Amino acid sequence: MKKVVFVFSLFVFSLLFAGERSSATPPNPMEGTVTVVVTGLKNQNGNVNVAMFSSKEGFPGDREKIFTGISVPLVKKMKDGKMVIPFSHIPFGTYAVAVMHDENANQKMDKNWVGVPKEGYCASNNAKSFLAPPQFEDANFELISDLMEVGCKINY
Repeated sequence: MKKVVFVFSLFVFSLLFAGERSSATPPNPMEGTVTVVVTGLKNQNGNVNVAMFSSKEGFPGDREKIFTGISVPLVKKMKDGKMVIPFSHIPFGTYAVAVMHDENANQKMDKNWVGVPKEGYCASNNAKSFLAPPQFEDANFELISDLMEVGCKINY
């Protein structure tokens, strides 16, 4: 009888630990975390909207073409004009990031009557634009490791 109880106990013990092992997701060696560091924010009004694109199609403003994105309220999240936003489980590849400081939280880029943005914006690599949005080719970066930091400074 003691042998049956011992074998049963081992069986229950192994089930408990087998369940714990199987519930953990093994890390994928072909994906990483991209941490977007946004600097130059002038106030804590509204949200910071970050959009990551995996191709030039739709970059920087077509919501339908975003690979992943997030809108983060600025209240109490900004430190010294800087905000850090991590994106995990991103497959290795080429990406570009577009950021907008949506000061009135209306989820769109407000522009003046000529079409010039009235709210802050930037792109990865601090890609510049002149009379047009930044280009994917200037803003793109290659994710090839498990951790990567990408920065951009907001332009107002």
